[in-house]
Amino acid sequence: MALPMEIVGPVLGIGSLIMITASAIVMIRRLAPKAGIDARDRDQLLDDVHGRLDELDQLRQRVGELEERLDFAERVLAKAREAPRIGPPQAGSD
Repeated sequence: MALPMEIVGPVLGIGSLIMITASAIVMIRRLAPKAGIDARDRDQLLDDVHGRLDELDQLRQRVGELEERLDFAERVLAKAREAPRIGPPQAGSD
């Protein structure tokens, strides 16, 4: 069964943000003492990281909501398959 893009897209987005955030933190920690990044630049980089973390939190919430919607849709579809179907009798099934 193929995963719907409503799920795959946000998951890939969250994964990308995690990698970008982790990379930014590593770069800040490794380059700050060696490259002589001043406090203002470091603060700007940290603000950027915090902004990305906020965006990551929003995407996590959105993925959670999408999971709930998908679960609901699956339950509705399962009930529709299980429900008895009422219709005209089929010819030749005597």
